[in-house]
Amino acid sequence: MEARCLDIDKCVYLNNLKSDVDSYQKCVEKSLVDLNNMNIKYEKAIREIGSVFDLFQHINLITDYNNLYAIINDMLIGVLGVTGSTIFSIEDNALLVEASNISRRDLKNVKPIQNKLIGSGCLEGKLTFFKSHEITEELCNARCIKSAVAIPIMNKDKCLMIIFLEHSLENYFEEENKQLLSTLSLAIRLAAENAKLYSNLENMTSRDGMTGLYNCNYFEKEIANCIDVCDKFGIPFTVAVIDIDHFLMINKTYGHLCGDKVIKDIGRLLESEVRKGDIVCRINGDKYGVIFRNTLDTSSIKDRLEKVRTKICQSMSYDNASLQVSCSFGIASTNTCEAGGDYKDVAAFAEEALRMAKEQGRNKVVIYEK
Repeated sequence: MEARCLDIDKCVYLNNLKSDVDSYQKCVEKSLVDLNNMNIKYEKAIREIGSVFDLFQHINLITDYNNLYAIINDMLIGVLGVTGSTIFSIEDNALLVEASNISRRDLKNVKPIQNKLIGSGCLEGKLTFFKSHEITEELCNARCIKSAVAIPIMNKDKCLMIIFLEHSLENYFEEENKQLLSTLSLAIRLAAENAKLYSNLENMTSRDGMTGLYNCNYFEKEIANCIDVCDKFGIPFTVAVIDIDHFLMINKTYGHLCGDKVIKDIGRLLESEVRKGDIVCRINGDKYGVIFRNTLDTSSIKDRLEKVRTKICQSMSYDNASLQVSCSFGIASTNTCEAGGDYKDVAAFAEEALRMAKEQGRNKVVIYEK
């Protein structure tokens, strides 16, 4: 009887020991799982910090204000590895697409996203996460988007833009990313401000103070850019040079204030008659230069400049009195150069055409031909 009791006690002891071992093993396994999850989160945090650092470095180098949105959008896609990125600017509480990697066809369905962002509090500065069940719009469903986040870029109480990031993975964007994304929004705001300041500074150094047109330095720089593009990609360009006839007599007869007004008025006329992408410059004194990008159609350019020439003859005035003012025009394009020739001669050929217009009696538009 005593031996049996000892066996039972032994079994109870062993069972209790086994239970303790099992419990300890489960505790160890849970600790390992927790540790592994912590390591995953730690590694993810390190990657995110690295991503933000890379973005800070690259974004702070942006000085091209005209292409700011597109550059930032490309950086976000490359560094964060998101499926989609769209940048909206704010105008009268409406969202305008400034840059996106979404196809133009899909962007036709962007209206529901815009409405959702407006209603989410983004315009008030609220960083908003969207789960898969919240993304029901045709735009996202058709592209298999499972998670998204809207990042407002604020300046004090004003929303400057909203960045809408998307991913095909569930829960790719989480609340724990909030600090990271807020830091990212700060970097982008600073980059925008930096690029705008640089743009203002560049305008100060590349614009003519009296007319607001681009100056001689900018003209020469853009000619060099056009030459480079033409050499590499075969994209042509045309240059026109314009000079006011007998300008010294205008100053002598009517005074320098009148001469300044004539220079400004002709500059405005030139800007109103050229395409949006063409560049009008005041080269010096009473001389202007116009760069017509991606065109060899000197005939159409001549017709356009003939309109300018006629308007100059008919519309110049000072102190409520009509003025007799005329201009001479010289035009040359890259097809004037010999095959394999130097395209920097285009501006020189335009000057030669201007000289020919002067010799032919002034108040003419002449195309340079070899």
